[in-house]
Amino acid sequence: MQVFITYFRDYIKKLNISSFLLTTGFTALLIVANCSYGIERRIYSMAGMFSLLSFISLYLGILVLTYFLLPRGKSFKSLKRPLLLIVLLIFAAVIYGATQIHWQLPLSATMPVQWKKYWQIVLVTPIKLIFVAASLRVVWRFVIPQSSV
Repeated sequence: MQVFITYFRDYIKKLNISSFLLTTGFTALLIVANCSYGIERRIYSMAGMFSLLSFISLYLGILVLTYFLLPRGKSFKSLKRPLLLIVLLIFAAVIYGATQIHWQLPLSATMPVQWKKYWQIVLVTPIKLIFVAASLRVVWRFVIPQSSV
């Protein structure tokens, strides 16, 4: 516990207050917009591919806006491979979008609503977990060079 407290104190000392307040305000604005206007609900109501593309673009847009809210300083310039960071951020948005959309089960068309919900929980949720784990494994194995870890 002492290690965590020491780490947290050091983090607070190095924290840029204006960046922290801007990021917190932006997050609060997104929450208010989602609760007031139902952004997520509207994306869920779209048809399959449009929903996926909407989630990916929403997530990428939030990443880009947050990146520009924070002072970049030397952090981006000090990266050895900034293109790798951009590729990984896009890949993260694709993984997020793919896990957020509703995956349709092929045999669920004739089932009652209760059974659809049941099979959604029992089958689709573990399949999404396997998809995320496999995606991360691909990134770890083929995208990130082992010498940089």
